Amino acid sequence: MEGVRFAGQFPVEGLLCSPCRMAPPEFERAVAYAVYQDELREMVHLLKYERMSAVARPLGRMLARAIEMIEAEAGRDLLVVAVPLFPSKERQRGYNQAVLISDAALVELKKRRPEWRLRAAHGVIRRVKDTRSQFELTPKGRRRNLQGALPEMLAQLRSAPEDLPATFKLYRNLDALYDVLGNVVESAGAFGSKDDFQALSNELSNFEGTRKALAERIGNLASSKENEINRLRADLKAAQAALPSAQPKKIVVDDNEAPKKPAVKKKPAKKPAITPLPGQGQTPPASAPH
Repeated sequence: MEGVRFAGQFPVEGLLCSPCRMAPPEFERAVAYAVYQDELREMVHLLKYERMSAVARPLGRMLARAIEMIEAEAGRDLLVVAVPLFPSKERQRGYNQAVLISDAALVELKKRRPEWRLRAAHGVIRRVKDTRSQFELTPKGRRRNLQGALPEMLAQLRSAPEDLPATFKLYRNLDALYDVLGNVVESAGAFGSKDDFQALSNELSNFEGTRKALAERIGNLASSKENEINRLRADLKAAQAALPSAQPKKIVVDDNEAPKKPAVKKKPAKKPAITPLPGQGQTPPASAPH
């Protein structure tokens, strides 16, 4: 949901808001057919909690149209993996709604994009921890779940208040919890007592104030980081400009071939004179024959 709230900063496709640039999420690209509210949220709840599996088909068609938005980036070889349920919860519900929606989306995409090579691989990941649905918890249960899920993030943020990725991670989790609490307030208004509805509405209002304050803090941190980056860039440019510029080297290229010098002949070395040893006379000259 934070993507919807920050999207107004950058209406051009492909540009990111300041928080996403400072603290990139752990995925390459995310698309959605619509905002999770009103009729769309009711359809998802009918599928998840009212065992109306037929609702998966129109939701799958919506998902297929959303997937087509990333056609240029995803390529034609797509591996589809649905978010798994814990085995006991899937047996209780009778199906995994994510599998039904993704399979319906595959059927639609094979019709609309026959050139794509699509393959489902829902079994490549599995859920190893059984967590109760926030929708099924009482307000006290949600409070206990919140206390068990967020201490590590809160401790990390307390130790490093200027850590933008940690702040954004906490915001995403609180934002999801806010949506769940909003559903509870709506249910209390429709089926609960007036006192319960009023108490939950007050909690939701307080939660909304905290969430807005955290969102504002994210924006301030992002602006501060961007200003710091711009300042460092300016300092770097100034330092580079202050360095003495080296004189360019002059290289002369002469295409004319230099005249060849005549080869110098070496003089033959003189043979050393033979000196007779002492006691040896000179050889007498040969006499002519008589």
